[in-house]
Amino acid sequence: MLAYLLLLRRTGWLAAGIQLGARNEWRGLLEPALPFYWLTIVTAVTSQVPILFLAIRAGHAEVGLYNVGFRLVTPLQMLLVTAFTALYPGLSRAATSSTSRFERMVRAALIGTVGLGTAGALLISALSNEVVVLLFGVDYLAAGDAVAALCWYSVLLAVSNLMSTILAARDQQRALAAASTIYVALSLPIFWFAAGSGANGLAVGLVVTSALGLVCHWLVFQRSGAQPLPKTFGAALASILVLGMGVTWGLARPVLH
Repeated sequence: MLAYLLLLRRTGWLAAGIQLGARNEWRGLLEPALPFYWLTIVTAVTSQVPILFLAIRAGHAEVGLYNVGFRLVTPLQMLLVTAFTALYPGLSRAATSSTSRFERMVRAALIGTVGLGTAGALLISALSNEVVVLLFGVDYLAAGDAVAALCWYSVLLAVSNLMSTILAARDQQRALAAASTIYVALSLPIFWFAAGSGANGLAVGLVVTSALGLVCHWLVFQRSGAQPLPKTFGAALASILVLGMGVTWGLARPVLH
């Protein structure tokens, strides 16, 4: 941000804008952008602080096991974020022009994200130990549990990111920033407590916090629109996620113990 301001000042455009008395225009540009800047800080906190807590409470060996799972799910997270970014312009146009079209897009995006995410998480969780051994070797087999948990963390995070994209399309970035702040406040104590159980404990803690974040975003989303989605629709999506995680736990228990 500072680099952009320096470039604007160097080109003289910044001074010209001030001389023209365009302060209201600047305010109109900065006010919608500041919540997204805050969201960037919040995202950095929730992604980096858990690793620091893990290093402090469990040691660097557990950080290595955690990073095995993190490396496997990071490309999937980047793919989903890119897809949601591409979805944003269409959602933004539909939010201002056609309520019915916007609702259809939201329903389809939620169903697709939950359905594909659940199927992918089940597949990777069932083969988590084999994937870890194939890519990293037998020495990292203990990271299989963390991989399975981080898969579901990625699914829940993807749904939360989709809700964030929808809220941004509705011009609800302030409410989005408030929900994310509440999520961070609730998550930090859980991160600290879960990190004491090592990489696997922290991965489970991330699943818990991402579920809390999803609830926060869903409540804000339901209150932000003129016509919220039916409760049965949200309950159906939640049931798919809960059943999927239950199946994963049943598959993982013989391997974990």
